[in-house]
Amino acid sequence: YLKKKNLLHPFKLRSKTSGVMITQYLVNMPEGKSTPDFQCKPIPVTTEKGKLAVFRAVVTGDPTPDVSWRRAKGNLSDKEKFQTKYDESTGEHILEIHKVSAAETDTYKCLAANEYGKAICTTTLTVTEASTNPADFRKLLKKSKIDKADGETDERFWDAMLKADREDYERICSEFGVKDLHLILKKLDEKKKERAQNKSKQDGVIPYDENGAEKHDLKSVGRTKNVPINGLMQKDTGLCKGDIQEVNLRNTGLFFSVSKVDFVIKIQEIKAEEREDALFECVLTHPLPKITWMGKGNILEDGEKYSLTMSEHKLIHRLLIKDCQPLDKGIYSAVVGNTSCNAWLVVEADSDPAPGDAKKTLSIPTIKDCDLRCAPSFIVPLKLHTAPKGYECYMSCAVKGNPKPRITWYRNHISLNTNVNYYTSNTCGVCTMLILRVGPKDMGEYTVIAENSLGRAECATILSVRGDKETQDVITLRDRWGEKR
Repeated sequence: YLKKKNLLHPFKLRSKTSGVMITQYLVNMPEGKSTPDFQCKPIPVTTEKGKLAVFRAVVTGDPTPDVSWRRAKGNLSDKEKFQTKYDESTGEHILEIHKVSAAETDTYKCLAANEYGKAICTTTLTVTEASTNPADFRKLLKKSKIDKADGETDERFWDAMLKADREDYERICSEFGVKDLHLILKKLDEKKKERAQNKSKQDGVIPYDENGAEKHDLKSVGRTKNVPINGLMQKDTGLCKGDIQEVNLRNTGLFFSVSKVDFVIKIQEIKAEEREDALFECVLTHPLPKITWMGKGNILEDGEKYSLTMSEHKLIHRLLIKDCQPLDKGIYSAVVGNTSCNAWLVVEADSDPAPGDAKKTLSIPTIKDCDLRCAPSFIVPLKLHTAPKGYECYMSCAVKGNPKPRITWYRNHISLNTNVNYYTSNTCGVCTMLILRVGPKDMGEYTVIAENSLGRAECATILSVRGDKETQDVITLRDRWGEKR
């Protein structure tokens, strides 16, 4: 009876995000439907008494899950203290805790639920007392020093860190008993510079001066820009000494090398009146903690004039130019590695009449109905992929449409939306799929179908797997697929 009604005891699923527990209610899910999951889970927060604490989460699921917040030792009934919000532009569910005190130090739970299941993850809030006593600062500094294993010096630890890839940092710190990863990342950057300078002195080479000649040169041609990138270093993408402390390697998810990143949505020309603010936005194919913004040949820094921000999932990056003046008119660029996009900022003079004018005219534009709806279409299609056996494979494409299209992934015409071996997501029109360990069973044709009430679009690609010998069947399939296209 239970099998016939598709109602069995709820069972657990593996989430693509560590620390998330998913419960699915049905054995056979309807096509295109999925249980809730967390694309970005809320990270732990440590803040001083009296400050604002903010938790952010991005959830997925079809139908769209309902999101609620709870805490372990208390409730969230005080609406002035605890405020929940939803940011439509970034898809973030937000919990704000105002004027925190020691009473709010607790474990907080975020719950996402729909008719097919639920997903739960937890995070913590730690509230500290603000102190101006120098003795307290000395205690904190002493506490943050590196713990040394078995009384040995830390040379072996630093040697391992200097040679390791970024994804191995956390494992090495765990092996040597080092707890403060943020402090280590900061000191590691200093050691890399010190080693590079010592090597340059031994080789008789003058070290590169980061504050010397201008690295980026923009040449104007009409309303377009040629952007040669000279000596663009890794720090230009945000992985530098000052910002690397902000990267929580436990919670940032998947980050990719800069060479693989491209723009799904590029910045567009903006017209702003004098004294207004202007906002440039772009969307990346892969998450990055920071990109380089340039204006009229200069690298822009976050401050009073410019505000550089990004979404929690690090796909959407924004440049806000405050209080625009005629001098701000020009071309602005977003730079990632050797890829860039640029657009004009046009600042129009203040149209208000002079103070001495006796009359003022008011022009009311004619209001016309504007239909912004459109059928789905792919603005960035899937690419052909060949992956070594046992490695991960990442596919992405970009789709637009209004109403928002429903996305379904297929392999050899079989839906993958409920297959836990394939991690799929759709963020701001960027559709991605990750296969952690590619095997022969993953070879074949992959198709993405986007549907809304106005139409349907699809794009496809072929994944072949390299092992000891690539199978003839896949080669034949790929050739036929290419001829068909």
